[in-house]
Amino acid sequence: MRQTKTASTAASPGAGMLRMALAVIVAVLLSQSWPPAGMEGAYLAAGIAFLFGVFLTLGWPEILLRERLVRVFLDCALVGVLTAYTGERSLPSSRSTFSRCWE
Repeated sequence: MRQTKTASTAASPGAGMLRMALAVIVAVLLSQSWPPAGMEGAYLAAGIAFLFGVFLTLGWPEILLRERLVRVFLDCALVGVLTAYTGERSLPSSRSTFSRCWE
């Protein structure tokens, strides 16, 4: 009888470190691109993503390590919040360039 390998459900500490690095990069890009007013949700999503990475690195709580769907759901929810708070905003420089094209 042939045995199939099961996929590992344990998250590695490297996955947590990667999430922390991405959260820091997103926060830096947000601070460089938009003024902080009205962007509280985007900064909150980046902060929660960083905490999520810390939890994965430390291996706590166990449900984050065991259940793959929990990690996917949290990642999707955080990206959704980030997109909701940054989706329809444009940079002041691009707004002036756009308005000059149509004048």
